[in-house]
Amino acid sequence: MVEVDPNKKEEFNTESDECSNKLKKSLMLIIGIFLLVLIISYTLFTSDAFYGLISSKTIKNNALCSKNITIVFLNNTLKLLQEHYTKNNYREIKACLYGKKEFSKYFIDRIFFPEILSASVVHVKSVSCPNALIDLHSHPINHCLASKKDVENFKELKAVNPDILMVIMCSKNRFAVYE
Repeated sequence: MVEVDPNKKEEFNTESDECSNKLKKSLMLIIGIFLLVLIISYTLFTSDAFYGLISSKTIKNNALCSKNITIVFLNNTLKLLQEHYTKNNYREIKACLYGKKEFSKYFIDRIFFPEILSASVVHVKSVSCPNALIDLHSHPINHCLASKKDVENFKELKAVNPDILMVIMCSKNRFAVYE
């Protein structure tokens, strides 16, 4: 008969337990990283913020260039709009932009802030903007995607004024243009 040294048996079990623990830790780390990547990708790629950032543009040299439209801000209108946006960062804002349209260019030389009937961080209701070239309102930071209600309201405006644009301002320099 072969005698087994009890000390060696314990060493073997300890080594086996260490390998098992390392394997478990490695497996848990891999699963954790996988779940983190899954959560981050779901949050980024299915959120309104992500799609809003893709569909929006930033202002460059007082001009906003969208697919088919260019909006040029004249007479400090952009500065006034940005100041109003900053002062009212606790709620959405509404602005009526006026000027002239030449082909696919909108030259904005006047801005009007209508009376606000109700407003919150995610909602604004105001008096309408008669004959405006651009109906603008803001959304929370980097959420430039139009809501279903925004689209419905815009369709109604478009039926009355085919040249009107809807613009959503979602940061001081980021806008989404809807034709």
